[in-house]
Amino acid sequence: MRSYCYYKAPKSENGREITVQQSKGKTSGSFFPVGVTENAFYAIQQSGSTEYFFNVVVTDNELPVIRNCPRDTVVKLPYGRRGVNFYYDKPIISDNCKADTLSVITGSVSGCFLPLGVHPFLLEARDASGNATQCGFEVVVMEDAVPSIVTAPQKLSKHLNLGTDSINYEHKVDVNNCFLTILIYDDGEEDNDSVSIIFNGSVIVNRDMIRLKENGAIKRELVLGSSMQNYLIAKAWNTGRYGSNTLRIDVYEGLIENEKKDLKNKKPVISKILHSRPGIAGGVLLNCKQ
Repeated sequence: MRSYCYYKAPKSENGREITVQQSKGKTSGSFFPVGVTENAFYAIQQSGSTEYFFNVVVTDNELPVIRNCPRDTVVKLPYGRRGVNFYYDKPIISDNCKADTLSVITGSVSGCFLPLGVHPFLLEARDASGNATQCGFEVVVMEDAVPSIVTAPQKLSKHLNLGTDSINYEHKVDVNNCFLTILIYDDGEEDNDSVSIIFNGSVIVNRDMIRLKENGAIKRELVLGSSMQNYLIAKAWNTGRYGSNTLRIDVYEGLIENEKKDLKNKKPVISKILHSRPGIAGGVLLNCKQ
């Protein structure tokens, strides 16, 4: 924040005209930053010169503003699911002096795994002067009381707002662990292929461009239902420069947090390629044996 400050410099003393020269600080009408600005003047007359000092103090007491704080959410899962990866949009923060940080005080970052239960979140915006504003929300993860029979859809559901592409299930995979970590990346050359990924009816990747593995794969953690048909679908938004949209999915058993450290010497239990284009999505069926 900067503030205008107007002041009158001395022009006379005891009725005698003097010459005033500013030696330090800012002139009247200038922008003054937050903090203390010292102003100094020399008053010159026949008998000599005198130096005058005064300080301009600008304080910031205005709190940052948080807009679009996530709302309280209830996530209801099919029977057998033990949790969900929860994604939320980052709030917009603003401040008269520029908000420096947005921190998660309670809870976790977007994309974190939330087990069944009640999960409070508290976010805080703080500016350079130490003024802070907080906003909070709550996520409740529930499980259906009665096992539900889930079948893989043949078309994308309208409620996802991703279109109604038909789905071609290219692979059927059995895994021994219901907790999985997947890496999604371009199998060929980067050509601006953009995809959305749907897992068991929830969008876990929304219109992201896929890159080569060495340039940054998309990592997601999945929890499969043991008494249901699990499915993973890749919906293409374009075909890039080289025709069909192809992506590779590497599947690792277990929930892996540190991709670089924990996957360094670990091989995927499954690695499959999905083909898709606008109108026809590619899919894989996942069966958890636990």
